[in-house]
Amino acid sequence: MPNSQNGWPIVPRSAVDEAPLIRNVRVPNGVLKGDVAIVFRWLAEQYDRRVERLKPGECWGWFVKVIEGSTTPSNHGSATAVDFNAPDNPMGQGTTKRSMTSAQIATCHEIERESGGVLAWGGDWSRNDPMHWEIRGSRAAVRAFAAKITQATPVPPRKVTMLTLDAVKLPVLKQGDRDDRLDGYNHITRMQRIVGADDDGIWGAATTDALSRWVKLPPAQCRQTTEQIWRRLYGLA
Repeated sequence: MPNSQNGWPIVPRSAVDEAPLIRNVRVPNGVLKGDVAIVFRWLAEQYDRRVERLKPGECWGWFVKVIEGSTTPSNHGSATAVDFNAPDNPMGQGTTKRSMTSAQIATCHEIERESGGVLAWGGDWSRNDPMHWEIRGSRAAVRAFAAKITQATPVPPRKVTMLTLDAVKLPVLKQGDRDDRLDGYNHITRMQRIVGADDDGIWGAATTDALSRWVKLPPAQCRQTTEQIWRRLYGLA
């Protein structure tokens, strides 16, 4: 079979791993089995935690095709490319800055650097493709990075106190709000992870109960003092 753009061979569907990348988030038809799957699961965890929550049904994987506007086989055909939250992060001129905040873009760059050249993000390409991530490293580089991921010691969750928030605007949120309807960086999801609630991005009664335990206030008072709660969450009270 021919090779895709990154030099990896086009593969049949039997060569892919179709298990979820994270939670219940699958990429239709999967990603290449073995080291590539390990790397993409690491990527999914980093992206979901640090950039934006991955949405089921909006992430894509293996598919044999050519790159749009060319005759070159796409890296999706070698199962070495994924698209994250594709409808929200479309391909096109200038789409990266329209679909992502400057903080999200900077974090994507950080994740690229942390991969040591194994991964490449499409957000900076001349025709922006912010949904797109692909393998750029050799098999040896991917194997080494996968081994590093596998051998890494998990870091236990901890409460983070932010010492300064100069020039950062924090929204005053309330019960009933949800991340997918807000213009921000998954504030509710991040709050839920800090206070030990289910991180579904929706501030419901269960999230308020977790907040009340965390700040040691009755649930009714929590709902009435959201600004105070947010200041405590960020270490400003």
